[in-house]
Amino acid sequence: MKYRCPYCKTILGEQRVPRCPQCGKTMLFPDQKSPKKYEIPQREQIKVPDPNFFLRPAFVLPALALILIVGVMLVWQINLKLPSPEEANAENIARAQREIKTLRIALERFKIDCGRYPTTEEGLKALVLNPGIKEWKRNYINFLRSDPWRTPYYYEYTNDTVFLCSFGPDKIKGTADDIIAQTPTPEEVDWPPNSPATTNIEQISTNSESSRTAVSK
Repeated sequence: MKYRCPYCKTILGEQRVPRCPQCGKTMLFPDQKSPKKYEIPQREQIKVPDPNFFLRPAFVLPALALILIVGVMLVWQINLKLPSPEEANAENIARAQREIKTLRIALERFKIDCGRYPTTEEGLKALVLNPGIKEWKRNYINFLRSDPWRTPYYYEYTNDTVFLCSFGPDKIKGTADDIIAQTPTPEEVDWPPNSPATTNIEQISTNSESSRTAVSK
């Protein structure tokens, strides 16, 4: 069996030669397999998230339900911690009573040192700042604040009479909810003559309670 070049038709003889000596082209014989072509590896495709995924009902509805549940739980927790209006009013009244008593005791201690009560013009500020009295020795309270309803405590000194009150929740003088200071007992007023100024308005009440307990014993 003789072979012939498929390109230039040259007869090659019976022996197989990989390349035609006449045209120089490579030949492929019938029983030979074609060489494998080099396959370029394909890159792995990266899936891009669907930008409309968060707008789908399958996502939006559960998310809204979760937000609603969390909101209801937060509101419920806040309502548990907040006092009722009645409780809040009772706490404000109790605080005003304590502070009125504290101020009234401080006025008595002011009188012990200075020989008189502050005038109406000097007001309760005389318990914090010296109004120009030589006998003024100390801060009888370290600061002066308004009552729980953000109204200044009312002080008046006329005809040798001290009138100290809070106007109460309605903030109107002379109504039924006014909280009027009572004259303290000597045991509540008593304090060491060289004791330092109290650190805050609440400490006077604490000290007066301790003195009253010691006297009762």
